[in-house]
Amino acid sequence: MKISNTKRLTFMTLALILAAGAYPYESVIAPEWRVRVIDVEGTECQRMPVMERWGHYSLFLTGNTDSADAITDERGYVIFPERRMRASGVRRLIMPFITKALTMAHGSHGVHASVHVNGLTDVAWLSYRGELPLPETAKVQRCLTQEDLRPKESGTHP
Repeated sequence: MKISNTKRLTFMTLALILAAGAYPYESVIAPEWRVRVIDVEGTECQRMPVMERWGHYSLFLTGNTDSADAITDERGYVIFPERRMRASGVRRLIMPFITKALTMAHGSHGVHASVHVNGLTDVAWLSYRGELPLPETAKVQRCLTQEDLRPKESGTHP
């Protein structure tokens, strides 16, 4: 049985389309994010714990979220690297329709990244959604270190 060149070309084209659809492409969820943490007096918070969370609610039902912790430097700055994720072409084509329909269930759609610091004054966390510039300053009630956040021993023994 001889296969015609047209059928062979059609088969190869379909195989390439399927392979391209299955290949996991990488994309940026959040750019590099530099945040300065200060207290209400404007003092830089040194060695203060800060956490970044990120996820993509258009491509994953649960956002496929992840997080990383960092400590501010002596000038109150912390830098989180660019965050990336991988998803196939098929997922990128189909999942936005599914997640948009289910937005009522989990309340989010699209790329989300946030920075969390204990004691923020104006907001619960700093947010990035892709359409606005990254917030650069986190203002807290007072500067805390990891030592301040550890549970204190009560001094009483059973």
